[in-house]
Amino acid sequence: MPRKILRSAAVVAALSALVKLVGLVKESVVAAVFGVTAALDAYLLAFTALSLPIGFFASYQLSLVSTLARLRQRGDLGAARVVLRQATVLGLLVAALIAPVMVAFAPALVGVMGGGTDDPDRFSRYALLLLPFGIAAGVTAPLYAALQAERRFLIASMLPVATPLFTIAIVLCWRGLGDPVLLIYGVVAGVAAEVAVLAYLARRSLGGTVPLLPLAGAVKLVARQGSVLCVGSTAFALTTLVDQTYAAGIGGGSVAAITFASKVPIALAALGGTALGTVALPHFAARLASGETIAAKRGFLRVIALMVPLALVAGALGWFASEMIVRVLFERGSFDRASTELVAGIQKLYFLQLPGFWVTVVAHRFLTAANAYRAVSAVSVGGLVATLLLDPLLIHFFGIHGLPLAAALVYLGMAAALVAIVLRARS
Repeated sequence: MPRKILRSAAVVAALSALVKLVGLVKESVVAAVFGVTAALDAYLLAFTALSLPIGFFASYQLSLVSTLARLRQRGDLGAARVVLRQATVLGLLVAALIAPVMVAFAPALVGVMGGGTDDPDRFSRYALLLLPFGIAAGVTAPLYAALQAERRFLIASMLPVATPLFTIAIVLCWRGLGDPVLLIYGVVAGVAAEVAVLAYLARRSLGGTVPLLPLAGAVKLVARQGSVLCVGSTAFALTTLVDQTYAAGIGGGSVAAITFASKVPIALAALGGTALGTVALPHFAARLASGETIAAKRGFLRVIALMVPLALVAGALGWFASEMIVRVLFERGSFDRASTELVAGIQKLYFLQLPGFWVTVVAHRFLTAANAYRAVSAVSVGGLVATLLLDPLLIHFFGIHGLPLAAALVYLGMAAALVAIVLRARS
């Protein structure tokens, strides 16, 4: 099984690399047009706040992938169709309730966590304009779950390219405005295209006369499991907002600095941990559903043994090439030499999180497939608590460079905890 997982992960990673490459081109355009400024800080904080529903629905997506994979393993395609349609409608309704609440309370949330933003009016306006982005999470999560359960990894890996492509086009066409609101228009247009393509691909499963009520037993199970897991997913998503709000308290442009610094490390994290995690989840779910727990654990350990050395090598290469990476990608236009030196120094430290992140993602997927939702949520909440404690402590000693150091330590601790739980799991 590990070889099959790794082959599929390699394909997903290759396609994801193309998407990430387009994303890095987008970041280069953003850096040149907007630089490291307080206006960009306001957009980034608003975007992160409205991304919280994505973290919320990511938990249901993981549970739904496991459920759909099990139904398909049993050959019950009719039940899978009912589950998908009901989950999609419910996701849309819940997102339509959650996203406006996030818009209303985002300024207060950011203020409590990190001292707010230098431009609260701009921040509130950006959050409101991002409302469709937050609502779309309720639709995209179940539709991506369907693609992953069917192991249609190719199209699922390529679809996210829509948002950076639209953003690049819009920013370049209207760059004279100099307002980060252009980024919002790109995000909303990209997400709309994503939803349209996903709906088209799932048209057979979403069409017909499947009743919305009463809810299928599997949907209720996904809701129960997801409700437990969403605590951890939301906590995990909040760590980014915590980092950004603490950065906002350091000074104008600090949020933009840590965001640019984290782009390449996050891209590498996605190529490794996220690609493996996406491919491994349905494999683990099917193996565990067949009662092959020991074989699943052995496969998990072999995957970890292969990926940790790769993560260490990737992190070391990124560390030594950090300044060159930033200079090539970002140093142009409003992004000057001083910005390069600041961002490169921060980026070096973000590369330290790669081994912990990769292991965390794969262990998280294994435990999700094993229905160990409470354990996963507990570790994620522990990660948020550790971030809240470590961020101000390390900022005190190392300034803005303390934020990536805290992230590396948190991921290392989460990885160790999750692997220990996997090894102790009986079923």
